[in-house]
Amino acid sequence: MVLGDFGRLTRAWREMDDEQTSEHDVVQAIISGEYTRPVKVVAFDLDERWAGDVTENIARAVVTTAIEEGLTLGRTASEFVTRVTGEDLPADLIEA
Repeated sequence: MVLGDFGRLTRAWREMDDEQTSEHDVVQAIISGEYTRPVKVVAFDLDERWAGDVTENIARAVVTTAIEEGLTLGRTASEFVTRVTGEDLPADLIEA
């Protein structure tokens, strides 16, 4: 689940298609700008009875995926990664 920040309006957990909830799907959605200002990412498995904050893992996976696939990150994705990791992105990963 991805928590999006809609500014003064509110923050809200975004609906997701149950067939598109893998780490890869969430990473691709963040890279493509599908989420409005993603703030937090939570993963869970009800059958195995666990849940956890995977925000930093997803942020790092966004960078890894962009590098491996030769992609650049738009403003939303790059701000998410920088905010979560506290690290600046290489200039060649940021969309001009």
